[in-house]
Amino acid sequence: MKIVLELILLALVLEAQHIKSAGVTSLQPEAPKLLVADFVTFTCTMTNDSDPNDVMWSMTPDGSASKRNITTLTDRVDITSSGENSTSIQSVLTISQLAQHDSGNYTCDFNQTQMTSVLMVFKEPVAQISSSQSEALITIGQTIVLTCDTNYRESVKWSRDGRDLGSGSGRIVINSNVLTIVASNISDAGTYQCTVDMTSQLGLGDRKISSDSITFINNINLTITDDRLRREEGESIRIDCIANGYPLPTITWTKDNERLENSSVNGHFVVTEIIDDRKNEVISTLSLSPLTFEDHGSYRCNATDGHSSAEVKYELYIIDRMAAVWPFIGIMSEVIGLIIIILAVEKYQTGQLACK
Repeated sequence: MKIVLELILLALVLEAQHIKSAGVTSLQPEAPKLLVADFVTFTCTMTNDSDPNDVMWSMTPDGSASKRNITTLTDRVDITSSGENSTSIQSVLTISQLAQHDSGNYTCDFNQTQMTSVLMVFKEPVAQISSSQSEALITIGQTIVLTCDTNYRESVKWSRDGRDLGSGSGRIVINSNVLTIVASNISDAGTYQCTVDMTSQLGLGDRKISSDSITFINNINLTITDDRLRREEGESIRIDCIANGYPLPTITWTKDNERLENSSVNGHFVVTEIIDDRKNEVISTLSLSPLTFEDHGSYRCNATDGHSSAEVKYELYIIDRMAAVWPFIGIMSEVIGLIIIILAVEKYQTGQLACK
């Protein structure tokens, strides 16, 4: 009888130790940060002698001190178990279609042991630019205010034509989600973009970034050095056409209303370009060599950017290389002719006297 009682007592002690040893060992992820409409999966791991059906899940919303039984909250919750035949057992909590009010502390509680994970749910970033100027054409001297309407003002970054504007400089003043261009001029034309980047808060992913852009243009300005050109036959000439504008203009050349392309015949005329993106400037040069009388005519440089266009005209005059000599030759011819006449007259008069 005594032996039986000792065996029963030993069994009770072992059972108590078994119950005491069973408990939660980890809860993952520890602090997930997700967007609205995402889903989250919490995995509560316990010793292999635990019963996952006895796990109690609870949630404490942000700003609240009271816990709620997670299974009573919503039909978006699913609880499963796994690992019954392995060294550990898991109770898995999945919440789909997350909303901001799902943010809070999630606790896995089993056998007087518990672990808590903090879930933060953010709205998906949105960005939209509004402008104080109704037209896209830059008005010189006017102050332009761009506002990036977003739900995360502190995460706004500004850029122009792909270059980061940082905190602004000179006439460009940046204050969080507001960019101000003071006393605008044609150099301020370009594509301005505001980007809301939540990757530092939420980690990598396309949905963590939102952006919007607005483009300001300025009319094309064409510059020439001389519109009436004179060259001698056989010389060379370079005609420059400088165009400023945004978007960057495209330049074409015509002669007597016929478009010119790079010549493949002895390279008689060649068109080259130099582009300066920072100045929104393109320099197009038409080179002709050697000049012939057929090159005489009207040359036009036409610049267009899809919004506006401009044109300048050059008159090229080809001068005969003997042009300066012809007047001298004419004078000498007249002088020689006059001398011949004088000599002939004198000879005639001399002959008449001899006959007498």
